[in-house]
Amino acid sequence: MTAPPPVRPLLAPLPAVILAVSVVCQVGAAILQLGVVPIYLWAGFMLAALVISAAGALIVTHRPSNRIGLLFVAWGLFSAATSLAGAYGVRGVPAGFPGAIVGEWIVSWSWAAEFAIWPVAIVLLPDGRLPSQRWTAVIVAALVGAALAVPGYALSPDSASQFVGGRNPFAIASPVVDGMFRVGSVVLLSAMLAAIVSLVLRLRRAGPTERQQLKWVVYAAAIFGALVVSAPFPELWRSIPAVQLAFAIGYTFVPAAIAIAILPHRLFDIDVDDQANAHLLARDRRAGGGLRHARPDAPGAPQRRCRRRVLPVALSTLAIAALFGPVRARVGGIVDRRFYRSRYDAQRTLEQFAGRLRDEVSPDAVGRSLVEAASGAVRPASIGVWIRQR
Repeated sequence: MTAPPPVRPLLAPLPAVILAVSVVCQVGAAILQLGVVPIYLWAGFMLAALVISAAGALIVTHRPSNRIGLLFVAWGLFSAATSLAGAYGVRGVPAGFPGAIVGEWIVSWSWAAEFAIWPVAIVLLPDGRLPSQRWTAVIVAALVGAALAVPGYALSPDSASQFVGGRNPFAIASPVVDGMFRVGSVVLLSAMLAAIVSLVLRLRRAGPTERQQLKWVVYAAAIFGALVVSAPFPELWRSIPAVQLAFAIGYTFVPAAIAIAILPHRLFDIDVDDQANAHLLARDRRAGGGLRHARPDAPGAPQRRCRRRVLPVALSTLAIAALFGPVRARVGGIVDRRFYRSRYDAQRTLEQFAGRLRDEVSPDAVGRSLVEAASGAVRPASIGVWIRQR
């Protein structure tokens, strides 16, 4: 499989432009959610999206032949756009903003689309190429799984917890929709498992440099995997914010580790270069000649050459690492908003119900509002309202 051509000069600024657009979208999403959603519930995944966007831009710039860079750039832009749509929905639905419910709906299924990107990224690690042509099936499975799971969840009545009003207005109560999501989920999980197998096989067959690259990803994935065990326990998520904080940080480690593995792998060649230069210098001294790579009139030339080559990728790595510092104290996660919103929905639902109650005069309308508020706040198995008639 041949490598893709380098980035054309006219397209060279495009990664930086897309990164800037992603940052603007994330900042807009943060502004919209302030005062509505607790910071620790969305800042963590916002940080991860920024890391993905920055990593993609840096990989495309420094390793244009690596397809993971383009994948991360598109992923970061998609995540930023859906975050902005979701923030607009959370802010706009109670205030009656036009199209706000569509924003909520978009962010409700975006997690399934983003999950489908992971198998593709893993199977392309670390050089942006498939291990062999047969691993194309992983990419096909990820696309098919996303094509089934995304509409299956977007149209499912079970996604009601993702909406402020406690109801998916686009839901279709049909076994076909439920079956699409179930089958798509199985296909996506199968693609993820196959991608992990490809990573293990690469690690076993890799040379020293590629093995060092893959170790970054394996270590970060192991940390995140240890934190995933808390996901099936909603009570743990609701009662211990530190669990959400740790989950968000662990999730951010994975794309950062991928970028670090791809960008600065030449740093591991410094020792090899120094040993080669020393060997050449000793050989030429024994032969009584001058060393082409380190001439007597240019002392330190090999070191300067190596330093010039390493400096750009070292600065790129530091740029990614710097994203962790300023927002570490605000890192949390929007997992509850996307998966289990009841932690903060109850209070807001009651406030919205109180606001609607001031405007309602019909007993039937009050009853419907009460049912919607109670369903969104506590999600009972059944509910009924009895209003005494005078």
